[in-house]
Amino acid sequence: MIKYIVGGLLLGGLATVLMLERDPWVQHHIGEQFKQAFSSSLNCTIQGTIDQVTLTTPSLTLRDVVVRPCSGDAWQWKATRFTLSVSWLKMLLYGTLETRVKFDDYAATSQLHAGRAAIQDHIDTLMSGAALPVVTLLTGLQFTNAQFRAHDPLTNTTAYIRWRSNSRRINGVFQSRISLLDGHATVQGIQHIENMHGTFTTDSLYSPDAYQVNAHGVCACDLLRLPPAARRCVVRGEWHNDHGTFSVTSADHSLRVDPIEVTNSLSGYIIRSKAECALSHLASYVGFPDAASIKGAGTLHARAIVGGDVCDIQAHVVGKDIKYDDYHIASLCNLSFRRKQDTSSGSISCMIDDTTHLGGGWRYSWADGTGSLHLNNGATLTLPYAAAWSIDPQQLTLDCTRDATGTMTGLFHGVLRNKSQEKTVECTGALTTQGTSVNLTGSWGSLNYALQAVLYPTMRIQSLQCTDEHGAVMLSAQADTHDCNHLTTSLRVSLIRSLVASLWGYDVQGEGTVMIDAHCGALSTADVRMVNGSIRVPQMYNFVDGFKTHLVFDSAASTLTLSDSVCTLHRGSLQCSRAVFKRSPTGELIYAHVPCVIRNCLINFKQDLFANISGQVTACYAAGTMPRIAGSLIVERSQLKENIFSDQFQERLLRMAEHTVAPTGPDVACDLRIETASPVLVRTAFLEADAQIALNITNTIREPALSGSINVLSGKLLFPYKPLHITKGSLSFVPHQPLDPLIELVAKNQIRKHTVTMQVTGSLSQHHIMLDSGPPLSDEQIVALLLVGSEHESLNIVMPAVIMQNLTTLLFGDETSQTALDRYFKGLLKPFKSVHLVPRFSDQSGRGGLRGALEVEINDRWRALIQKNFSLTEDTRFEVEYQASDDVSLRAIRDEHRDVGAEVEMRWKF
Repeated sequence: MIKYIVGGLLLGGLATVLMLERDPWVQHHIGEQFKQAFSSSLNCTIQGTIDQVTLTTPSLTLRDVVVRPCSGDAWQWKATRFTLSVSWLKMLLYGTLETRVKFDDYAATSQLHAGRAAIQDHIDTLMSGAALPVVTLLTGLQFTNAQFRAHDPLTNTTAYIRWRSNSRRINGVFQSRISLLDGHATVQGIQHIENMHGTFTTDSLYSPDAYQVNAHGVCACDLLRLPPAARRCVVRGEWHNDHGTFSVTSADHSLRVDPIEVTNSLSGYIIRSKAECALSHLASYVGFPDAASIKGAGTLHARAIVGGDVCDIQAHVVGKDIKYDDYHIASLCNLSFRRKQDTSSGSISCMIDDTTHLGGGWRYSWADGTGSLHLNNGATLTLPYAAAWSIDPQQLTLDCTRDATGTMTGLFHGVLRNKSQEKTVECTGALTTQGTSVNLTGSWGSLNYALQAVLYPTMRIQSLQCTDEHGAVMLSAQADTHDCNHLTTSLRVSLIRSLVASLWGYDVQGEGTVMIDAHCGALSTADVRMVNGSIRVPQMYNFVDGFKTHLVFDSAASTLTLSDSVCTLHRGSLQCSRAVFKRSPTGELIYAHVPCVIRNCLINFKQDLFANISGQVTACYAAGTMPRIAGSLIVERSQLKENIFSDQFQERLLRMAEHTVAPTGPDVACDLRIETASPVLVRTAFLEADAQIALNITNTIREPALSGSINVLSGKLLFPYKPLHITKGSLSFVPHQPLDPLIELVAKNQIRKHTVTMQVTGSLSQHHIMLDSGPPLSDEQIVALLLVGSEHESLNIVMPAVIMQNLTTLLFGDETSQTALDRYFKGLLKPFKSVHLVPRFSDQSGRGGLRGALEVEINDRWRALIQKNFSLTEDTRFEVEYQASDDVSLRAIRDEHRDVGAEVEMRWKF
């Protein structure tokens, strides 16, 4: 009976419970009690509709739940369904209310302040259950489709995540498995992160006194400020109670932030990090508008304390090989700064090249966007491509300021010094930037300039004008109003002359105007031509009176191409159908190919060599090899006022070739062929000849190897009495001795009754001179014939011996013209060129005394001689000679005894 009573009571109670949980009033009353307890314990308001209440397995389900703080609207969360479940058994056994919570379509919003969400305290209290009226223990938490959005109105920063998760308490530890479905982040109104996906695992321990959490996970996201190829990044990290370590790596490995160490301290979060990335990535994240144009590698070391009202950031950035587009900025740059609250300040140091150093300090206010920059040179600066000019330390300064509107204004000043020319040039200017444009005005010495340009998205010139001290326009460049990439430029040659003379000390004489019609872009083109111009070519009697070329620059491939280039001279022209130059990403020339056709160009070397040159020459270069010049030159018409047998002349020619390369620059390999189409006319005081040249120049410009020959087709050696006609003459060059060619020279002439022959063999440095005559004479007599036309003993006993010793100097010397005194006496005595005075000291007649002879050459066949004894007035001798042929001569004589006679002289050769 008792069993039936108990069973009936249980059944009745169960039926009562089932009826009560379905009763609307009971559901409403339980729901209101729950919302009241929830609101009072968590200091918030809750709205929602009771959807279901079960008492057998205690649970409560609310629909359309909205939870807000009691005051203000700093946060709220919503859910389409909120289900709370408890266990009667655990409560009866342990006196603890174990709860399980499930959120469907959970959506929370919260304001941020100093990096902390306003909803954080509410969530901590909810998770720990410390404020509830009964002892509660959260044993399960499930989010089926949850999202959270946080916003900081002061910095206009927004963070959003969407996830699903399932959490359970196991052995006192609250373990969670979270799947991140989406997420993005916006800073200062600019979206930085999107497409976040990942998984996380957390182990949390909540208690009224402490909150401990260990977590680790991996996440993939897009960093939108990076280039498309580098945007997808992987974030890994782990957290242990109060500290954690994280890393960020881009898909193309151009960005690596590892490690990121975060520690939670009493003063806030302490963050230490190291990053290696392209400088364009850093420029993007500091808000540089044209970050993609920044090139170079950067390393960042940073330390920050963030929390509450504290924001203290210190960082050191090192950049290498920095460029803007293709413009070299610095080879090394160090930037150190510290940000405290809303103000940043620091120092900057730049090495533009190995010897150029700039340094200074800067300041920036994040609150109003104002800032300043000061730079100066800490060491002597040398101008690129103008090594003679330098700037002494502290003589170059730049001061810039930025106002709240973003406008930058600055002043710069520099003093350039040229030690060799002992002069200085002052350079001053002012710049203003606003938005994407920059204005620059200033002066360089006596030149004034004004520039307007756009910095980004691509750097381009809008207008540029340069005037001299009288206001005359020397340079004018203007962009088309309808096409900003179309630039028309007019450049006066006098400006080029002034700059070249100022920078390099060369005087480029000439006038004219250079016109440039350019279209700028990824593939830039330009047509360049000179109009109404004439430019003197240094050390040459020739002038450039025009040139034109079509230029194409491919910025992506760093290739410059010149096509259909023509340079017209007063005499001749230079043509190049296509020249190509290519440089590396660092700006160094890695390839060049310049073929040039020369047509009838007049050249001059120190007014001693005049020649018309034609031919083809190709200059080429490839990285890692020596520059090279190859081709062939044809000398069409030429005249030389130098002795071709002179070693000094040949040395000067080779030295002139050496001057075509810089003394400190690389040597140039060469393979040139030089030939003459018509003989070279050689005209000096001693030598007249027609020479034919066929030479090969190989090896290098500084150490050339010559091979080939110079052959004398005809010519004569101009001795005072009669010349020797060159019947054979040649210089043979061998590669190992360019300044000491082999010589072979044969010169002959009929002088009086003698056939005189001179023969030279050997080399220029080791030669042998042989004199011969028929009938035979001594060397001194032969020299006497060449000098005065007489082989008889007189003054020629002494003078020919002296001349013989200096015959080498006469043949191989560098004297190319007579002295003024020589020219004067030759002009004065020209009417008496056939009259010779021959003094004699020997007594051939036996009558003694001092004798002298007057010899008159009527023509090549008639000769007269009057000989006088100055001691005996009646002692006079007369001779008249007629040369019938080279071997037969007739002579009539009246001797000292006044006897008259005749002689017939005949010679036979066997």
